[in-house]
Amino acid sequence: MSLPLPSELIREIIYFTLSSTPPRSPTPEDLGCSTKPSWLTLNALSLTSRTYRALVLEAWFRTLYVESPKDLEFVRCCWPEVGPRWTRHLHCIQTFSSPFSQIWDLSCFLHLSSIRLDWLSPFLMQSFHSPLTKSGMPFFKFSSSVEHLDLRGLPWPTPEVLQNIPCTPGLGHLKTLKLKQDTTWCGLCGGFYRIRFKDKPNGLVYEGGYGLPIDYARVLTPLEYLEEVVITVPNRGFGSITLGHTPTAPDPDSETNSNPNLWAGECHNCMKTKYEDDAFRQKWVDRKRGIGVCRDDDGKKDTRPPNLRRVEWRFCD
Repeated sequence: MSLPLPSELIREIIYFTLSSTPPRSPTPEDLGCSTKPSWLTLNALSLTSRTYRALVLEAWFRTLYVESPKDLEFVRCCWPEVGPRWTRHLHCIQTFSSPFSQIWDLSCFLHLSSIRLDWLSPFLMQSFHSPLTKSGMPFFKFSSSVEHLDLRGLPWPTPEVLQNIPCTPGLGHLKTLKLKQDTTWCGLCGGFYRIRFKDKPNGLVYEGGYGLPIDYARVLTPLEYLEEVVITVPNRGFGSITLGHTPTAPDPDSETNSNPNLWAGECHNCMKTKYEDDAFRQKWVDRKRGIGVCRDDDGKKDTRPPNLRRVEWRFCD
């Protein structure tokens, strides 16, 4: 009679199976789509023995995908270990038409390290306030310090929206922030718009703490542990400017992916008009680098998260 495999080896097999199996959704990065594989991937093993089933459930609920706080309550009733022991990553969907019916009580999650929030609600986040929350974020009663936040689908990603993040208890120790949105914020005109570059830049990576729109950097300054921000926006093409557009000189070859202006969300109208003044353009670029004492028209000093090391812009189709 063969001896059973040790639980440590079974656990490794389970985690390898989960990580190597494609998600059940063909588009796991889209709003409302889970990144997890089908339960059938592990169902047979879970029926082998009580020991194996416990290991399977522990691995399965390490990432928890839920579409409403009511679903969360159901899971906690059926599997009490979900919050206190198993779950590390929470993927929740903000779908309800009434903002106050969709507030997530995170008190049971003692080891939660990351949250992905897919924002499908028609309500703006800055108008999302209730007596239970201290900010516009739909979370309350954090029992652990979340280090990674992934926000997707915000219809109007204004600085006022992002200001909700450092104001939310439990998010003060963020190390990485990911934003996937349909529009971006222009620090020159103070509006948001859809990107339409003539070329197709691969993306941008900034090291050293700059690369965010100045208004974003200012409102995120209280996040003293923040090290990385990744912003993903679609490039809809058919525009009239390139990433390195400078009216006083020919556009650089798109193949070189040149970025002389340290692009950080500026709209095509501002790049075409305000960059005509080369002195203004250079002053703006220096300001984004943090050279000299920089202040806005309202007298506020430019600031940014003290430990920010990396900013990445990703352009998708």
